[in-house]
Amino acid sequence: MSVGVAMTVSVREQADLPPGLAARRWWQISAALAPQDLLRRAPDAQWAVSWVLAESDGAVVGLLPMWRSIRPRFASGLFDPRQVAPEIFGSGGDARDYLLIGGAADLVAGYSVAGQLTGAERHRVGTALVGRAFAEAGERGLRGASLYVREAQLDSFVGAGAGGRRAACAVDEFAELAVPALGIEAYLRGLSSGRRSTVRRDLDGLRRRGLRSRTVPAADAITESAGLVAAVKARHGIPDHPRLAAMRLTGWASAALGRRLAFTVRDPGGELLAVSFGCRHGDVLELYEIGLAESAHRHYAYVEALVYAPLRFAIENGCRLLQLGLGSSRPKMLRGATLSSVWAVGGDAGGDR
Repeated sequence: MSVGVAMTVSVREQADLPPGLAARRWWQISAALAPQDLLRRAPDAQWAVSWVLAESDGAVVGLLPMWRSIRPRFASGLFDPRQVAPEIFGSGGDARDYLLIGGAADLVAGYSVAGQLTGAERHRVGTALVGRAFAEAGERGLRGASLYVREAQLDSFVGAGAGGRRAACAVDEFAELAVPALGIEAYLRGLSSGRRSTVRRDLDGLRRRGLRSRTVPAADAITESAGLVAAVKARHGIPDHPRLAAMRLTGWASAALGRRLAFTVRDPGGELLAVSFGCRHGDVLELYEIGLAESAHRHYAYVEALVYAPLRFAIENGCRLLQLGLGSSRPKMLRGATLSSVWAVGGDAGGDR
């Protein structure tokens, strides 16, 4: 499949989308953007969801969600443009004044394109989708907003050809780690001397304390670990509850794309000290949530769940990239991760006509 010259881009309600989209092979920058799951989750009481669809030679080549709150206040400040990027969006207005372009379910915004497209074709389709979405916001008299756009797709959201007037600002950092094909020793050799010393201290500390990790299906770990996940959220000032965390994780674990996993860390007595959840899709392992108990082994349990257990799985299963996600940039960087900015992008209300 390739993208012909006469590509068309249109806005559709979910009921008007062509059948069979969920069964197609897609490429997206994050598992959170997989159409298989977005199409299933779209009928949500909080949002009115519509889509931008790109077609070429009779085939669908791209899909982008647009989410508008049906309530005057956002359910979470994490998806309130005024809280995420006040330098772009200011502080006034109503949640219903915004059209969230590219996603509002997880901390990533982006598009999905046909899995057979090349990198240049992905960019072309993505840019067209984004441009049409911001134009749609303007036609509706709304403020287009894309939150948590990753560096790799920023050009599609603000670059030439996207149309309209855009502003962008960095709002967080995204960490990822290249996975060495030749094992942990190759990982160590690839680190600077200072970072190598940090990792060796960590691994020695884990051995001396008898901490051990296991990889299990994500669904098997949710009940026991939901309280730990909620506790981490609370430490960062994000309201959560173990039952809400369990509900969120259960929905995530049942998603169609990829293999959903949990990396559990226990002390010699079997007590759960830490857990991280991740999705292996293609040659990428993408982490989703982390949970952590208060204990004397907190630091070592944390770095095992955060980096080392997922990294061992990634090496053993031939992954190319371990995506460690947002936040906690320094501990990730000290263990070899590279950081890139995550962006908020906004258009003027009515200015993308």
